[in-house]
Amino acid sequence: AEVRFEGGVIQGNVALEDRGGVFSAGTTEMIDVNVDLNTAEFRGGGIHVDANTLEVRGQAPVLGWRSATINDNRVISSSLTQAGGGLNCASAASCTLEGVEMVDNTGGWGGAIHAAGTLSLSDAELSWNSADAAGSALYLPWLGVATATLVDVEISSNSGTTWGPVPTVYVGEGTSLSLYLSTVSDNTTELGKTAAINVHGTAEVTDSAVFGHQLAVSVGSTGAMTC
Repeated sequence: AEVRFEGGVIQGNVALEDRGGVFSAGTTEMIDVNVDLNTAEFRGGGIHVDANTLEVRGQAPVLGWRSATINDNRVISSSLTQAGGGLNCASAASCTLEGVEMVDNTGGWGGAIHAAGTLSLSDAELSWNSADAAGSALYLPWLGVATATLVDVEISSNSGTTWGPVPTVYVGEGTSLSLYLSTVSDNTTELGKTAAINVHGTAEVTDSAVFGHQLAVSVGSTGAMTC
């Protein structure tokens, strides 16, 4: 199936399992859509992409306002399976987001984004999201095959909550992150500041700034980092 949304609001929905606001298993295109204030129990508080492709696009910000938002969504289960407060991009999926604001989403693994498939994120803001397991802004799962490319992205003021020193961006073994022309700043955890980027897979950081943390980057025994 192919679905296209242009304009409008997807807001205030509640799912007892996955996919609080949007469930995509086909080809989904969303232009200038606000996906806000949705709730799921386990995965994809705002959007859950099970397979195929998702494209979310917004216009250039005007006076700080963006036309495409994924804000204030959450997953609420206490289970370790809770993933992707704003967006859950499954292993068979390809997710492209451009000109999008993701603010104040809450999840266990990936407060804003849990990406097990292919993620492309550009001209975007990930701020004030929270997670209580790992990846308050972005989580690429352990022993996965995920690839994430971020260009011109602001990642700031995200927070880890209760389970430990939660990294802002988590790159699991077998996954890869490419970060270009981006800023990672002033992210925190309740148990004290921790690494902004925790790498167990591979990561390439180019022409980007990482500051305002006790430790900018932590590379595990299985990880590789290129700057």
